[in-house]
Amino acid sequence: MVEANRDAGMSLSAPYQLLADCAGGYQNLKFTKFDQKNHLNSKRHRKMARGEATYLLDYFEDQKEKHPGFFYAVEVDCEEKVANIFWADSRMREDYALFGDSVSFDTTFRTNKYFRPLGMFVGFNHHRQTCVFGACLMYDETTPSFEWLFLAFSWCMKKKLRVTIFTDQDAAMAATLRKEWPTVFHALCTWHIFMNAKKHLRKDKAF
Repeated sequence: MVEANRDAGMSLSAPYQLLADCAGGYQNLKFTKFDQKNHLNSKRHRKMARGEATYLLDYFEDQKEKHPGFFYAVEVDCEEKVANIFWADSRMREDYALFGDSVSFDTTFRTNKYFRPLGMFVGFNHHRQTCVFGACLMYDETTPSFEWLFLAFSWCMKKKLRVTIFTDQDAAMAATLRKEWPTVFHALCTWHIFMNAKKHLRKDKAF
């Protein structure tokens, strides 16, 4: 059921909660949410087809030739296969220069068929409209991947790191931020805190 829901594009939380409801509670499940995530990681397609990776890199090169402000970075693994990808166009970089004092970074979106985390660096402009400062497709959510990503972002933005970054409660991400961006204040997104609290509180207690 978990694999079928994954293929349908559902999040990790939904099938886990459904199975817990069917079993009469989380305590009756014989696996944890972390076990579920590891199982899906071992089953999923973790590499891009050669043709798709080539097409993507060709597209990035074409954008860079047409628009000098376009930036992209690609990390390959030991087998020279595409692992992590980061990109930002000139508008994103300009918006960051103007409105990048507060940045939110989220990797909870997994709508692509390879189930890779899609990360977005976002903020607000002076009209309270959402601005995208950069995007990435990640191989996984481990410390090495986050280290590469935050380094690529700082290169893209000419090492002009701002005041605050908001993220979810990912431990690997927090450790990487302390190491790579020690001068940036790291705060937790209240929406993620609210959703995690709501999900983990017992149903017989009022929220």
